[in-house]
Amino acid sequence: MSAAFPELERGEPVIETKRKHMPVRIYKRAVRLTEEMTLIKSEISSIGTFNAQKKKEDVLQKLNAWIPLYNSFQAQLEPFKRQIKETQDDNRYLHEKVERQSWNVQHYKVNADNLQRQPWEYEGFIESIPEDYRKQLQQRFERLHEQEQALEIEQW
Repeated sequence: MSAAFPELERGEPVIETKRKHMPVRIYKRAVRLTEEMTLIKSEISSIGTFNAQKKKEDVLQKLNAWIPLYNSFQAQLEPFKRQIKETQDDNRYLHEKVERQSWNVQHYKVNADNLQRQPWEYEGFIESIPEDYRKQLQQRFERLHEQEQALEIEQW
């Protein structure tokens, strides 16, 4: 089984989940019912004007056989209704959580892109300042920096 379907993982232990084991026969029966339903649907869609009476009788006969099987299947699922609902709720919650996480990742990527782009914008702004103003600002910055260092040395 694991060789044929390596992406499948074992489920959680019954002790942890406190859920009843759903027998494999229920899954197999669901697959059979789905296949029969698909066949009946295709026969209904293939009814034309020339074969209407014969096809309609054939479809009714198949539906008469399928509906009791469906009702029996519903009765078999009854003990598992709560478990199925819990599983659906868990799946819905997990899908919403994945969607929120995906949105967060997108949001952080956009922010990271903006942060990478900002230094280039700042450099472009600085380069747009006329050369003589830039030199004056650079000299002021160097003087302030030297004064701050001198103050730090005096405080020690």
